[in-house]
Amino acid sequence: TTMPTAPPPRWGKKKTAGKKVPSATAKIRGSFGISSTFTSQANALLETLQSGTPHFVRCLKPNSAQTGGDFDSALVLAQLNSLGVLETVRIRREGFPVRTDFAEVWALGWAAVVRVTPQASRLSAKQRAEAVLQRLPRDMWKLGHTKAFLRDGALGLLEAELAAEKAGSATAIQALARRRRASS
Repeated sequence: TTMPTAPPPRWGKKKTAGKKVPSATAKIRGSFGISSTFTSQANALLETLQSGTPHFVRCLKPNSAQTGGDFDSALVLAQLNSLGVLETVRIRREGFPVRTDFAEVWALGWAAVVRVTPQASRLSAKQRAEAVLQRLPRDMWKLGHTKAFLRDGALGLLEAELAAEKAGSATAIQALARRRRASS
């Protein structure tokens, strides 16, 4: 194979009458250059990042010597402070970090509410969500225009209470079935 030669300089060329002379840049314009490849890769990366839900992993060193079984609490606390993890925890405790649609709240607790409020199907989505959230202390939740805002731990409390309600309902159904079986 031979090495390609560089095109002659443009300042020394004579103009040809009506003939187009192919230049070296004509090949580059038709193919992908470095900047267009970079742009397409950057756009693909942005599409990938926007399509997913970001999860951040924070890595902590348990000690300076990097040995197993040794834990330096002052070092770990300093790392948590510098990474902003403690600040994030403080903000989450002060506010309402769990934001969920009214429909999701209703899907979570409809079974317990229908027994207490038979006409729940006639209520608006906001009223149904409020009927579910009435089982929690009032300071644990607030309702917005389209979402319910819950404090940390409120969802766990609601799920535990609803699980206990379902267990009680299951026990009542079993007792009724056993009574009917015993009487027949």
